[in-house]
Amino acid sequence: MIKIDNPATTIPLIGNKYAHILEYLGINTVKDLIYYFPVRFEDSSKVQNISSLNMNEKITFKAEIIKIKSLRLRGKRSIQKGILQDETGQVEAVWFNQPYLTNNLKENEWYLFRGKLNPRSYRPQISSPEYEKLKIEEADTKALDNSNVHLGRLTPIYPLTEGISSKWLRSRVKWAIDRIGKSLKITDPLPIEILKKYNLAGLLPSLKWIHFPESEEQIEKARKRLGFDEMLSIQLRLERNRRKRKAMKSFSIEIKNEIQEKLMNSVDFKPTKSQLTAISEINSDLAGSRPMNRLLQGDVGSGKTLVSVEAVLQTANSGLQSIILVPTSVLADQHYETFNKFLKYFGFSIALVTGNTKKNKPADIIIGTHAILHRKKEMIKNPGLVVIDEQHRFGVEQRRELLKDIDRLPLETNQRPGETRKTANTTTKRTQSQTPSSTTQYNPHLLTMTATPIPRSMALTLFGDMDISTMEDMPEGRTPTKTHLVPDEKREDSYAWIREKMKEGIKVFWITPLIEQSEKLETKSAVDTFELLSKTVFPEQKIRLLHGRIKETEKKNLLKDFMEGKFDILVSTSVIEVGIDIPGAEIIVIEGAERFGLAQLHQLRGRVGRRKNESWCFLFTSTGQETEEQTARLKYFAKENDGLKIAEYDLSRRGPGEVYGFRQSGVPNLKIAKLNDLELIKKTREAARLLIG
Repeated sequence: MIKIDNPATTIPLIGNKYAHILEYLGINTVKDLIYYFPVRFEDSSKVQNISSLNMNEKITFKAEIIKIKSLRLRGKRSIQKGILQDETGQVEAVWFNQPYLTNNLKENEWYLFRGKLNPRSYRPQISSPEYEKLKIEEADTKALDNSNVHLGRLTPIYPLTEGISSKWLRSRVKWAIDRIGKSLKITDPLPIEILKKYNLAGLLPSLKWIHFPESEEQIEKARKRLGFDEMLSIQLRLERNRRKRKAMKSFSIEIKNEIQEKLMNSVDFKPTKSQLTAISEINSDLAGSRPMNRLLQGDVGSGKTLVSVEAVLQTANSGLQSIILVPTSVLADQHYETFNKFLKYFGFSIALVTGNTKKNKPADIIIGTHAILHRKKEMIKNPGLVVIDEQHRFGVEQRRELLKDIDRLPLETNQRPGETRKTANTTTKRTQSQTPSSTTQYNPHLLTMTATPIPRSMALTLFGDMDISTMEDMPEGRTPTKTHLVPDEKREDSYAWIREKMKEGIKVFWITPLIEQSEKLETKSAVDTFELLSKTVFPEQKIRLLHGRIKETEKKNLLKDFMEGKFDILVSTSVIEVGIDIPGAEIIVIEGAERFGLAQLHQLRGRVGRRKNESWCFLFTSTGQETEEQTARLKYFAKENDGLKIAEYDLSRRGPGEVYGFRQSGVPNLKIAKLNDLELIKKTREAARLLIG
C-alpha cells in the first residue's frame, strides 16, 4: 500500500538525485506529483502512414524498425540511424548523441513515432522523432486504446526543469495514477449530495482524466471538479474565519452624530457620496457587539483617510484606543501630521511610534509601524480599533502576527462604571453594561485599507471573510492626470516641456526601476538617471536622489526638503510608491515603464494629481526592450485613469501572481480555478456553508 503523503522517492526511479530536482517543481510527496497538473495537451491520437509525412507539421505514425545502428563521430559525438517502414514506404530516422537507443529500439518490432520531414535532407528523413513501443496486439491494428503513455493519445505536457524530460516525468505520473483506487487510496472529501448538486465528477476519475484523458470532454469534467476543489478550499477557510469572528466579543462603540458633523465642518471640501456611505457602514459595524472586519478600498486620492479619521474619533470618544499600522516610517510621519490637523479640533491625544521614536506614553490614537508591537505593553491598554493602511505592503504572515499580538488583549481601563470621561471638547458617560470588566477578553474592531484596486472577484476570493466598502468616486474638482507614452525620439521635447513647467514652480518625481545599472536589464538606474539629469539635461535645477538603501532619517529629511521646495526634481526608485503626498509635485516621469506592472504604475501615478491642479505622467521605456504586449499595456494605461479597470485589464492578461504578488498579498497560487470566475466563487461559497453546517 502507498500513502498519499509518502515521499516522492516511494515511486520507482525517483531516487535522491531526482527527488532533489523535483523539489524545484514543488514536488515532494506522492500527492504533489499527482496534483502536478499538465499545462496543456498535445493531440497525437491521429495515427497516419509514413506516406503522410511532410515538412510543415508533426504527425504520428506506426512503423516497424527495419534497421538501427549507432555511428561514432569526432570526439565523443555520435549519430544514431534507423530505417522505419510501414505498408506505404520507408523513412530514415536520425538521432544525435543517444547511443542507448540501439538498446531501447529493437529491430523487427513496431513503435509509434512522431515527427516531420527534415527540409535539409535530400531523401526522406526525420530528425529526433519521439517514439513509444507498441503492444503486440496494437501493432496489428490501426485503432489504439489509449493505453500508450506518450503518443497516440491526448498527451499531457508538463512544466519542466533542468535534469528531467517530459517522457520521464510523464511516466512517473502514470505509475502513480494507475495505482489510484488500488494500492494508493484516495478518499473523495465531497459527499455525494454536493457532487450531484453541482454536477461534479468524482475525485478519482478526475485525477485520472486531468493527466491521461481519452477525450476533450474528460478534460473539461476534470478541470471543473478540480477547479471547484481549489476554490472550495479557499471558501471553507473564509467561512470558518467569518464564523470565528461572529463568535468573538467586541466593545460596542456609541456613535455620536455630532462627532461626524464637527469633523465634516472642519474640512475645506465637500465629502463624496462614497465617503459618507463608507462612514455609515463603518459606524454601523462599530456600534455592534461583534468585532468589525471591513476592507475599505479606494483609488489613490479617493479620501480614505477622512473615513478612517471619523472611525478613530468615534472610538476615542468612547474611551478606547485606536492603533493605526502603516508599512513605513515615512508614511507613519505623514499620517501623524494629517491626523493632527483633524484632531486639533477634538482634544484627543495622539502618539507616533516608529523605530526611531523614543518611548511614548499611552495615547487615544497611536500611529506607527510594526515597531508598535515592541511597545504594546507600555502603550496599548484598551484597544477598540485597529486600522491597517496599505495592507498589501505587509506580508501575509506579518499581518497575521500584527493582529495576533493586538487581538484579545484584556481590557485595562481606568474608567469605572458610571464614571464620566472628559476630554477637551466631549463628555461621555459609560454605564455598567457598556464597560467590560478588567478581566474581559475582547477583540478590537478591524478596518483594513488599500489603495490597490481589487476587482470584485479577487476581493471575494481574498477577503471573502470581510465586509467591503468601495470608494468609487473622487472629490469634486479633481483633474485626472494626463498620461503620455513617450517614444524615444520625443524625449528631448519632453525634457524641454518639463523645463518650462518647472519655471512655474512645479516639482517633478523621476522614477526608475533600479538603484544601479544591471547587466541583465538594459534600463536606466536611479544613480545613472541622477547623473544624467544633474550634469546634462537639467544642470540648472536642484536635484536629489532617493532609494531604499538610504537611511530612514535621511529619507525623511529629504522628503521634507522636497515638500518645502528646497529642490526641484526627486530621482527615486519605487520606494515613493505608497502614500507619499508632496504639494506642488504635479509631474511624474517613469523610466523603464515596461518593467512595472500596471497596478504599480497606477500607484506611482497617484503621487501627482492629488489636488485640483493639472498633473502629468510621462512613461519612458527602455529603448528597444519592450515587447508588443508591453507596449499595448502601456497604451491602455495611458488612456485609462480608473484604477479598477486597470487592475481588471492587468489581471486578465498577467494573472494574480504577477499583478499582486503571491507572497505579499496572499493571492492563492491556483492551478486550475480562475480568480475572476464569479459563478464558481458563488457556488463554492454556498457549498462551504453547506459543508460546515
